[in-house]
Amino acid sequence: MLRRYNGVTNNLIANTNLRYTILPGLNAKANFGYTNTRLEQIAAVPASSQNPANNPTSSANFTNLNGDFAKTDQLISELRVSVFGSRLTTPKH
Repeated sequence: MLRRYNGVTNNLIANTNLRYTILPGLNAKANFGYTNTRLEQIAAVPASSQNPANNPTSSANFTNLNGDFAKTDQLISELRVSVFGSRLTTPKH
């Protein structure tokens, strides 16, 4: 087997929900989330792995993805306050 492929993927997903009772019947809640994804791939296709009648050329594909995603821009819109059983929600932006 002359063609080679190597791929490594790492995922980290974290989420937390917080609730604070300010007074009996008055609660503040917040939801925070974070995701980190890393992907590294190498795919090598040497000319020797292809049919010589097709005039092959060697090639390689490289992928490197590092992504961090956080719910920081929505923290205010995720804040919910419960007052004596009724629920108030902050407006969405």
